[in-house]
Amino acid sequence: MASYADNRSALFGTSKKDAPKPKPQKKSYTLGGQSKAAQQRQRERQQQLKQRGDDFYAAAEALMPPKKTGFAALMSKQPNPLLASSEYGKAADAYAAAGANEKAIEAYRKASKCHNESNAPHTAARCLEKAAPLAVNDGAKATLAMESADTWAIAGEPLRGAEVALKLAASLQVDAARPLVSKATDLASTSIGSPPPPPPPPQGGGF
Repeated sequence: MASYADNRSALFGTSKKDAPKPKPQKKSYTLGGQSKAAQQRQRERQQQLKQRGDDFYAAAEALMPPKKTGFAALMSKQPNPLLASSEYGKAADAYAAAGANEKAIEAYRKASKCHNESNAPHTAARCLEKAAPLAVNDGAKATLAMESADTWAIAGEPLRGAEVALKLAASLQVDAARPLVSKATDLASTSIGSPPPPPPPPQGGGF
């Protein structure tokens, strides 16, 4: 008994051989890497992220006008580091995602400063910690990591500061890593503290 497909082919004069073949889908990657379309989308995405960073940064700058004194201070807008810290942080994250590392580091530094002015040293230290891996060379990375470690210590968490220093030191050359290892050792010893004094010797006196 003929199948439905065979009967349809007999009636309309078509066969499986005459059926159109599906077109192969274009791949996003070629032998040389990403396709031009994918590269263009990536560039557009980076540009959008940079623009977002610029917008957040401008909002943060507007919240931190120069301080004025005297009568002018009464009539002028006062800096608001609490709100500005959030805008600087969002700008830094957007810059970092876009690969604009220099701008990201600058924004992270300003966010850290605002957090310190708002009595939030924990978040200030975290901003410097996020900025350190973005630096252009080992020396700059070590400097930022050292600042982060010190800020963690000021925040009352020297062990976290030691952890930050050691973590980044592991990715640096020996000369740049050595000060961070020393800093981690100092912070760890500070956290542990000196051992308690030994108990006094037993009093003499026999029976």
